[in-house]
Amino acid sequence: MQWTAKHSRKPSIPLNFSFVQLGLFGGAGVDFHAMGYQAGLKAAAILQGEEPGNIPIDDARRYALVFNLPRARNLGIEIPQDILLAADIVYTE
Repeated sequence: MQWTAKHSRKPSIPLNFSFVQLGLFGGAGVDFHAMGYQAGLKAAAILQGEEPGNIPIDDARRYALVFNLPRARNLGIEIPQDILLAADIVYTE
């Protein structure tokens, strides 16, 4: 991830927001912790006797707006203050 961030001059919008902490630019990404919880609920239903075929496939229920400010500065991108205030996480280092 660090090599990509160092050699790429384009902002990258990651699939999950954990990659923003590793150096990607940011944006809206899936909260994998919340997705794991969601999957755990399905596993619990199966363990309690629910037929797997009766459990619906869901989209992720939670997304997070996350930015990496050092990466934004490196790319020459200024993120407006109102967007930063709306973000769930802003990495400053």
